[in-house]
Amino acid sequence: MIAKRGRVGSVALLGLLAAACGGGGGGSGGTPVLPGLERHDAGFFSVDKPIGWTVTTAGACQTFAFLLQDPAEPLAQVFYFGSIGPVYLSQAQKDFDLYACSFTPTCPIPWIDAPVVDPFTPEHFMAHWPDIADMKAAGAFMAAFPHLEGLRLASTVARAPLLPLASTGESRGIFVRDGRVGQGMFLESVLVYPMDLAYGHFVCGVTAPKPGFAARVDLLVASLDSFTVTQDYVKWCLAQSQQQWGAVAEVGRTLSEASDILWEGWLGRTHSADILAEQYSDGFRGVERVYDPSTSTVYEVPAGWYADTYDPNRGQYEMSGLELLPDEAWSLWMAAVLSGSGIH
Repeated sequence: MIAKRGRVGSVALLGLLAAACGGGGGGSGGTPVLPGLERHDAGFFSVDKPIGWTVTTAGACQTFAFLLQDPAEPLAQVFYFGSIGPVYLSQAQKDFDLYACSFTPTCPIPWIDAPVVDPFTPEHFMAHWPDIADMKAAGAFMAAFPHLEGLRLASTVARAPLLPLASTGESRGIFVRDGRVGQGMFLESVLVYPMDLAYGHFVCGVTAPKPGFAARVDLLVASLDSFTVTQDYVKWCLAQSQQQWGAVAEVGRTLSEASDILWEGWLGRTHSADILAEQYSDGFRGVERVYDPSTSTVYEVPAGWYADTYDPNRGQYEMSGLELLPDEAWSLWMAAVLSGSGIH
């Protein structure tokens, strides 16, 4: 991984932003910018973003969010959302609200289009991210809210909670945009509030086109790690809601730690998650993989070609011994893939 920046300041002073998904307090100061990154200083916060990327922000204090994007590559993103929600805990709860709204011309419940996340776990919250992104409130909060269309999670690992009474998970997922496949690593915490309102907190993510994700993930995580807020801003936010911010500050988790979790999760990924990621990617692209057991050469063919065209007529092919990749064959799923046009 690219060398991490030094951590600056006291976590206890940083409150919500730095407690879970924020770097050190007091700004970036004189810390060096890593190769491939450039400093974006907005006054009350700074972040080292990949060179040429855009910065979008929304919210304030506990709802503060930022999105870094590559204008030339929509699949490449770094983001953090302090608070997302509410979402529904049960279909019965949502049905009750829908019934209540049926008596008024304009529904007074702004989250009526929220998805039902049941059970309410970090994994299920993240799996419903595309539905959350489709909410009117999400678009109103941030027009460029990352949709992660069709997101499918290859793995979710429980992590130490970033908030008291919350649950935290680190996830790896595959998504699509304009027919192209992206991959991402995400960290999310979920918490149920009184009145059965459920929120996601401290949702951090790094994404890139799937073929190049492994080569870029270290730089993206380093960018996430660099985020800092000034102590003056934290003090201002603390003054707005001292009790809530103070409780979060005691957690002592920083974005630097969150970025460590993402990086360690990537390094510690399992073979089964690797295979699922490849299978999900193939499904999005409408392809499947076959291989020659005698040479272990892997070919990419249109989905359904093996069962519909090849297998019933394999005797007509010189390469008559091809098979679909076994689900557990990690080395085959990780192997270089040749075009199926070479099958004869």
